[in-house]
Amino acid sequence: MKPLKIELQNFGPYEKQIIDFSRFEGAPLFLISGKTGSGKTTIFDAMCYALFGKTSGMDRQPEQMRSGFAQATQKTCVRFTFSHQNKVYLIERQPRQRLAKKRGQGTTERKMEACLKFKDNAGKEKELAKVGAINTFIQELLSLTPEQFTQIIMLPQGKFRSFLEADSNEKERLLRDLFGTEIFKLWADDLQKHAKQFFYENEKRRTQIDILKKQVEEVDQELELPDWLPAMESYLKGITVKAKAAEKALLQQDKLLARAQQHYEGQKQLQVEIQELHELRQLLTQKYQPQEDTQKKKIIAQLVEVQKIEPLFVQQEDLQETLRETQAKLVTNENNQTALQIKLDEQLKNEKELMKQQTEMEKLQHKVNLYTEKVPLYEKAARLKADLLECQHMQRQLTAKKVTYEKKEQQIAAEIEAQKQKIVNEAELSQQALQLQKQVHELERGAELLKSQRTKEAEFTELQQTLHVKQVELTQLAAAEKAANQVYERLDNDFALTQIERLRQHLLPGAPCPVCGSKTHPAPVLNAVKQVSENEVKDAEKNVKQILAQKGQLEGKLTAMNKRLVELKAELRTVSQKLQRLFPAADLKNSSLTAALLTKKEKALHAAQSVFKRNKTENQQASLQITNLHAELKELQITLNAVVQNLQATEIECAKGKVKLEQAIAQLPSELTSLKDLEEFLTLQREKLTKFKVRREHTHSVIEDLEGTRTLLLSMEKEYQRNLQALQEKGKQTAAKIAQKSAQHLADLSPAQLTERRHQLPQLANLQTEFAARAAEILKLRVKIEQLETRTAAQVPRLVQSKTEYEAAGKKRQELLLEYSSANQRKETAQKNFAAVEHHWTKYQEQLQTEADWNQLVEVIGGKGRVKLGLERYVLRSYLKRVLQVANQRLFTLTSGRYRLELAQENGSYATNTGLELNIFDDDLGKVRSVHTLSGGESFIAALCLALALAEVVQRAHGGTQIEALFIDEGFGALDDDALQTALEALQTLDAQHRLIGIISHVSALRAQIPDQLRISSHFGRSQVHYVADFEEIAD
Repeated sequence: MKPLKIELQNFGPYEKQIIDFSRFEGAPLFLISGKTGSGKTTIFDAMCYALFGKTSGMDRQPEQMRSGFAQATQKTCVRFTFSHQNKVYLIERQPRQRLAKKRGQGTTERKMEACLKFKDNAGKEKELAKVGAINTFIQELLSLTPEQFTQIIMLPQGKFRSFLEADSNEKERLLRDLFGTEIFKLWADDLQKHAKQFFYENEKRRTQIDILKKQVEEVDQELELPDWLPAMESYLKGITVKAKAAEKALLQQDKLLARAQQHYEGQKQLQVEIQELHELRQLLTQKYQPQEDTQKKKIIAQLVEVQKIEPLFVQQEDLQETLRETQAKLVTNENNQTALQIKLDEQLKNEKELMKQQTEMEKLQHKVNLYTEKVPLYEKAARLKADLLECQHMQRQLTAKKVTYEKKEQQIAAEIEAQKQKIVNEAELSQQALQLQKQVHELERGAELLKSQRTKEAEFTELQQTLHVKQVELTQLAAAEKAANQVYERLDNDFALTQIERLRQHLLPGAPCPVCGSKTHPAPVLNAVKQVSENEVKDAEKNVKQILAQKGQLEGKLTAMNKRLVELKAELRTVSQKLQRLFPAADLKNSSLTAALLTKKEKALHAAQSVFKRNKTENQQASLQITNLHAELKELQITLNAVVQNLQATEIECAKGKVKLEQAIAQLPSELTSLKDLEEFLTLQREKLTKFKVRREHTHSVIEDLEGTRTLLLSMEKEYQRNLQALQEKGKQTAAKIAQKSAQHLADLSPAQLTERRHQLPQLANLQTEFAARAAEILKLRVKIEQLETRTAAQVPRLVQSKTEYEAAGKKRQELLLEYSSANQRKETAQKNFAAVEHHWTKYQEQLQTEADWNQLVEVIGGKGRVKLGLERYVLRSYLKRVLQVANQRLFTLTSGRYRLELAQENGSYATNTGLELNIFDDDLGKVRSVHTLSGGESFIAALCLALALAEVVQRAHGGTQIEALFIDEGFGALDDDALQTALEALQTLDAQHRLIGIISHVSALRAQIPDQLRISSHFGRSQVHYVADFEEIAD
């Protein structure tokens, strides 16, 4: 991507400004200068906003970039023209902003807008107008996010000087964002989380084991788990035997209880049946009432007859209701006819008014037809104008292409001559290759021996340190052994005294002492002796034995370490001899001297390799470049001839189009000067004609509908009158049938009683059911009484005696059940606890190894071990090596081969200074020194090379996108005169052949050193740019 031109309108401090980057094409570099706050950074905000819809700093929203001096009628927009892969793109964006309304007073908020124009591979114009589609297209085109674009195109050099001297942690944070290695950090964090989870799970499982042990109080809880499990197993066997004995006694008692319960239930049942017989006899006397049954039977018969004629009563009531509804409909119909007539009169009046306007509308229609015939003339004039504008635009484009191609033709011819001077003798390159191969072999062998020497020295040092630590541990164990022996001897002595005192107290008066033989002890002193148990003595003895065992193991390890030290001394002498044979003239007593020698030789080799590769590459590139340039020159000349021919043809076409347009305009009527005015006039008159036609048709339709509705209402009125007469006749017939049926079967009922029986009809089924159920119940009572009299004849119940026997058997069973439940519960609890403890113990031992594996993995991935180099830092170290390879190529040239950046090989004391530390190799001194020792100018050159290399490697890492522009924002004001001069010389050596390089600064000394400049001046908040070429300001 190469910037060509950017136009700013009411954006930041720029009211309307065009910045043409093509003016600096071919210059080694150019200066962007201006006072602080004048708008230097705003140029890159606009560039980034045009491409991605975001500013370069990402800390200001696009709508905040609208100029404070912009009027409500003036919009804010950015137009950016750039080239990419031999295509030119024009993108325009407008942020969200408040602008004046097009009509009326006040302002309205406009949404963000964007437009992208370019030509496809077939040369056809393409245009995108949706913001989302444009954002996706630009990111896919450049293969960069807004953040990555900003990091690559803008180099904040002051930050890279800080990066040069930063520790590994600070470098890691910056490189993580540039190369996207955060996934490795997240992975390490996730591994740490898993390791902690295993640790917490193991601790939780150990706690569960302790809780389960405490639940079995019968087994000693102080026992260690390997001893507790056998003790628990023994306890289980004893409790299982007790549970089985209790279960057997309970089963025998269950049989006795069942027999007692059966006898007791039989006596209870006899007592219940005798009582039930007495109650049933009383109930039968209450329920049997013959007079009441006869009355209910008569009512049921009357209800049956009423039910038969009930449909006639219902029919009569329905007819009366229908008669009332028909009368109401007749009244409603008359009201509707009256309202309908009023509406019909109104519509007839409207129709007369529309007839009066008919003539005026016919005249208007004639005028519309006449102007419609003029539309083709207006369209022809519009087409001729658009064709003329397009032709003039094409003419300007072809003229610009002609100038560009002629300039490029001269550049290619000069480049061909420049490339011919770069070819070096091939014989010299072959001799250099043989010498380099020999030096590489010597260095590889020396590196292998150095690695072995360092490994053995490290092991020797570590072993000595470990030996010292173990000797201290041995001394501590000897002291611990002495102290433990003293404790054991004191406890053993106190225990013996305690036993003597206990025996003395149990002696009979006059019995001889088992210790001294005396029969009297006039002054015993043993009462003051501290009481000591036998377990305390055993624990002290066990502690002494453990310390002795540890001491023996440690002494064995010390012997093995001393033996290994002797072996390592011999191996180191062998390696030193081999190194001495490889490099006879050098002093190689230790790995530091060896490393220094190898580093010096390696640097010399790298320098020679760089020269060889550069010469070889330059030869190849020069030859290839010459061939390509000849082909490009030939193709360019063909293209230039075609452009010249097209330009001549276009000029002729534009002249013809102008004449045709003037002739077409002369044929148009004067009152309507454009096609737009004609279309607005015709649209307005056609709307007026359409409204009149719709209104007339609507009125006619309404009149027809109203007349049809009136006819329908008249027919409905006749139908309602016929229905009314029929209903009255049918009602008389139904009343006669009801009177006839009532006289035949219900003559003894008065009209009021008949109405009451009708209301009782819903109860008929219930009355019939109740009457039948009552008869069945009385029959059932009589049968039940006979059965009970047969079963209880000549029997007397003995309920109290059988109950006493049953309760005694139940009490005995309850006692046995409690005994069995207690024993069985203890057994089941112990079994569950034993199984759970055994399961948790097995899992605990398995997960201990898993936890150790996870911890080891966390240590390796997270860089928390001895190496202090995690996976993410290892990956970033690889990226940084690539950056240094690229940076050293430029640093070698800028410092005449003196300096080379290197990654520190040694680990620091902490992870903060391990893995990404940088040193500088000084060829003049022949040694590596810290980058902190560089002077201001040297530090600037090193930081500049590092920044440029980092941008190049980042471009490769993000798809190889070539950004053919670079802007360096450096705090030059912090440099002294010598350092500033060194910085300028370094910047002027940058190769700007294939990209645009701009230096951003307000230091006045730079304006006297860089001939091509873009100066920014600011007056009362408004900024303007001025172009300077060869130190002379030129007009826009």
